[in-house]
Amino acid sequence: PGISPHMDSLAADGMRFQYAYNQTSSCVPSRNTYQTGRYPHTSGVLSFYNVDANFRTLPEILRENGYQTGCINKVRDTSISNDFSRYWDYHAILKGGDKRGAPTYSTHLKEFLADVAETGRPFYCVVNIADPHKPFFDDPEGVKQGFNKFAPSRRYEVADVPVPGFLPDNPEIHEEIRNYYNSVKRGDDCVGAILETLRKSGHEEDTVVIFLSDHGMPLPYAKSSLYADGLRTPWVIKWPGTVKAGMVDSKHLVSAIDFMPTILDIAQLDHPEGIQGKSVLPAIMGNPVDGLDRVYAEFNDNAGGLSFPMRAIHTKRYAYIFNAWGTG
Repeated sequence: PGISPHMDSLAADGMRFQYAYNQTSSCVPSRNTYQTGRYPHTSGVLSFYNVDANFRTLPEILRENGYQTGCINKVRDTSISNDFSRYWDYHAILKGGDKRGAPTYSTHLKEFLADVAETGRPFYCVVNIADPHKPFFDDPEGVKQGFNKFAPSRRYEVADVPVPGFLPDNPEIHEEIRNYYNSVKRGDDCVGAILETLRKSGHEEDTVVIFLSDHGMPLPYAKSSLYADGLRTPWVIKWPGTVKAGMVDSKHLVSAIDFMPTILDIAQLDHPEGIQGKSVLPAIMGNPVDGLDRVYAEFNDNAGGLSFPMRAIHTKRYAYIFNAWGTG
């Protein structure tokens, strides 16, 4: 109870997709799917690699059309190459305990919006909250690394939290899940600080806010798998004066490749050749979109570069997963 009031407020003031997915379930290839509109095997970002792309990414197209772009935290993970200035007018690489604290995100967003105030340009800002990434709040490894510098606004105890049905319910896992929920709470605190900073800047009413995640919880049968708990993501959009409050779309299956064409439609910009998703702007407006009845997903290499090739198709009712590595 009370785990995510700030995330929930976005859904209350806007709309959410009940069936939203990522194309893959690890950080870098997933985040780059959002910024390229391409499947990982098409963009070339199969894992934690850089790619010398022969196509333009979302921030590049927006910059070319007068937008000021920013990326706060996980800049490397959100950029197809290490030439960050190619994509972002402003970028902030956060480290240590600071990247788990709500004040940090508020500070950097204030800096970015101050630059926007000087230029008067429209803006596109990607804010990557670190929680609930491992190590979780109170994990021994996290404490050692200084990740407990900021505590969540509310701390949950073992008795408060349920263990997901796909994990065994034993004492060690229960403690892990408690730490996970406390990290979710701390992540929601960061969302609150971001929204408050936006409000104080005077841009709350003229900014589209979209809340997403790059993969499921970093536990077995979720992150780095193609089960639903690895791929499902929140996709919540608040668009003051345009999107009706409290809407829920339970008809369409939307996914990360649909993000770039949707943003380009919101900005009323042409789509470049090669993007593989569909704009879900009509669905955001309450209208049907043909062809959004299934999602294709893939997993290629893990963060260490080891290959675990998998492919999947998800519908509302079924998932088919092909695991090429299944025999070892």
